[in-house]
Amino acid sequence: MTAKEYNYYRFRKELDYHIYLRFEDFDFESEVVDTLELLGFEKVERDDLKKITFYKNNTRVLKVTRAATRIHRKMDGQGLLKINEDECFQAMGLYDVYMYKNVAMMVLGDQNPLWELGIKTTEDSYALRIVFTRFLSMALACQGVIGFWGVPVDQGFVMMNEKESNSESIFIDVERSRFMTFEGVQSLPVDMQILRLSPTLKDEALKMTKEAFYGFLTFKTTLPHRRNKPKEFLQALFELTQVAVGVDYPEDNFKPRALSQY
Repeated sequence: MTAKEYNYYRFRKELDYHIYLRFEDFDFESEVVDTLELLGFEKVERDDLKKITFYKNNTRVLKVTRAATRIHRKMDGQGLLKINEDECFQAMGLYDVYMYKNVAMMVLGDQNPLWELGIKTTEDSYALRIVFTRFLSMALACQGVIGFWGVPVDQGFVMMNEKESNSESIFIDVERSRFMTFEGVQSLPVDMQILRLSPTLKDEALKMTKEAFYGFLTFKTTLPHRRNKPKEFLQALFELTQVAVGVDYPEDNFKPRALSQY
């Protein structure tokens, strides 16, 4: 019997994260590769597959498949706790279930490094970016890496929700002092600013207190709100408030770059 062959993609190899995607249907893989590359995944070359090292606490491998027809009817989110109108998440004993309605369903568990994602359709790139961002958020949380919805600006980024940002995400690794966007990896800016757009402010931007800033960050991460947040994640949130400043910024003064490019 011929052994199955898999293709692997690794997230931000240059930062030594052990976060992988695994495909065995190569035609299906080709349908999502643009989304993966945008999010920072890079294909692992055949010669490097044997060099992959798996670590108990911080390696996560997501098996990505085309969802079987028999589970399509389960993708309506019935019986799961809603995150918003499109997404659901629920803990179920030793494993958790995440679902994007009528698009994808993921089964995961902190005690198991192999997670599974079934995708019903690849036609909605907006939804796929959200699905893979949720995976990264949950896979990296125990390493203190934090995700947000938003768009980068010169000194940091503007916090948004997933619709406002067109599902564009930002990941911050405070310990490594790295800032990850769709445009690549850079060092955290000196005097980094995280902006919250205000429809009531007209001219003057206002600095948040540390307490208000921490509460705002905690509520706005891309980690599903109904999921318990690891201590490493909460510590990283606190450390972010020490190296960045929260700013309420007049919405009318913000001139975003075109989001349609993504």
